[in-house]
Amino acid sequence: MDFRKIRTREAVELIMPYEKLKSVYDDINSDRSDSYKKTVTTFENQFYSKLRKATKLKVYRSFWIGNYCCDFYIPSLKSSIKAKKNPSMGVVIEIDGSIHNREFKMRNDEKKINEFFNYNIIVTAIDNSDVNKTHINELLIKQLSTLPRHDSRAIKRNMRNIFLITVFKCLEKDEIFEKFPLLNINTYHQILNLIEGR
Repeated sequence: MDFRKIRTREAVELIMPYEKLKSVYDDINSDRSDSYKKTVTTFENQFYSKLRKATKLKVYRSFWIGNYCCDFYIPSLKSSIKAKKNPSMGVVIEIDGSIHNREFKMRNDEKKINEFFNYNIIVTAIDNSDVNKTHINELLIKQLSTLPRHDSRAIKRNMRNIFLITVFKCLEKDEIFEKFPLLNINTYHQILNLIEGR
């Protein structure tokens, strides 16, 4: 998915400015982020410390993308595979406990991962039991360290796209037009079609 395909992309940036999108995104996520953060595990905290110490990457924790919350989101990393059509929108890391082996959770995880893949987000999952295994941590951190990095402009574009996805997935059409009164119906449908993969 590449929002640069929108014919009126420059107009979208004026109609839906970055700071306003971020503010709406933050409003959407304020309550649900608080409740999600209460479920953060010791394993997630341990992995986060190791990741930050080893890589110095900007890592977002308990980060919402559309209707799904991921454990960690790193917008600066991109796939080592060159994709001109749809550039990578970062990397998601999930730390999964034994509950993720239950059927209902596996179905939900599959939907979540598929949605992230549709947005060209790389997803990797680590089992809780592997977090403290030095060789697995070192291997993953080494792989992350070797991935190419987005420049600051691309990182901002990735964040903007995440904000757009979340706004369009979580708010009703009327609410979107209320928050962005300059948005027109054609641009609304162009953005919606890109998000839905049409």
